[in-house]
Amino acid sequence: MTQVNRIYVMHALEGLRKLPEESVDMVITSPPYWGLRDYGRSAVQVWDGGSSCEHRWVKPAAAQESRLCPHCKAWKGQLGMEPDFRLYLKHLLAIFDEVKRALKKTGTCWVVLADSYAGSWGARSHDLEGPARRANYNTRSPTSYKPDVPEKSLCLIPFRFAVEMLERGWILRNTLIWHKPNSMPSSIKDRFTVDFENLFFFTKSQRYWFSTQYETDQGRPSGNLERFIAADGRRSRLNTHLGSSIPWVPAARGRQKRAVWTIPTKPLGKEHYAVFPEELVEIPVRAGCPKGGVVLDPFMGSGTTAVAARRLGRKFLGFEVNPEYVKLARKRLRQMDTTPLAQAA
Repeated sequence: MTQVNRIYVMHALEGLRKLPEESVDMVITSPPYWGLRDYGRSAVQVWDGGSSCEHRWVKPAAAQESRLCPHCKAWKGQLGMEPDFRLYLKHLLAIFDEVKRALKKTGTCWVVLADSYAGSWGARSHDLEGPARRANYNTRSPTSYKPDVPEKSLCLIPFRFAVEMLERGWILRNTLIWHKPNSMPSSIKDRFTVDFENLFFFTKSQRYWFSTQYETDQGRPSGNLERFIAADGRRSRLNTHLGSSIPWVPAARGRQKRAVWTIPTKPLGKEHYAVFPEELVEIPVRAGCPKGGVVLDPFMGSGTTAVAARRLGRKFLGFEVNPEYVKLARKRLRQMDTTPLAQAA
């Protein structure tokens, strides 16, 4: 599989295994969160186990749509619907092992991942509770599992994931915060409302392609930087580099971009509720992928990564298990009035 500007209707792990080594310049994605959403039968797949086993599926008491093979210990179900978050992390990390293989040595990898709360009622991802949760998500959370974290506690899934990525040789360059100023209200009264998600910025090598991004302070360049640069009097060199530092920032561009990004959510009505805001994708694409490079999203969803990549002069490639989401992504791409989208195989 080498053709780009395509969205393939297939599971992420299956699609990634078909990619040549070091064939993409950047990966940005948000995998299914643990215990949040049921994506339907199309999302069910077989994980682990022996390839030669014929599998006899037994339904565990603690799961709803999952099956376990007693012979080879394979698990059949959806990513995110595992009865235990450690099994979820195992499956997620298997996917990112393939991401690492497909990513160029100079590539960057960006992962949006939220946490879940433990409890006998099943997982809860951030503050999607009660009527708002039921109205906006087709949920079917694991029930009756007993993780070794106290009930009502965060499971620390994003940080467990990050640590395991480091164990696999990834380099974590930033833990970025996506602050959502219009986050959904919470009915929970014994803690604070969560209005952010983690965005992890990983690289495969110490030297990688990166273009420094800038921001202004209330629309004006930072005064401290202006004074600092004026005192030195030197001009900045080109700000596109391979992971090296740039000590002098042009005052006209403002200060180097900080790690907390305030970006409102923008759902696409009833068609798809868990949509990336385009700005959340555009910033990493500008920073972490050269023009003409290939941006991969293993969980393409409604196609925001593809839309952002095309708008910024990059190629895209993606996988998505839900055919309806793929139709929505193609529709959004056609509406851009650019080059026609190649039909997915």
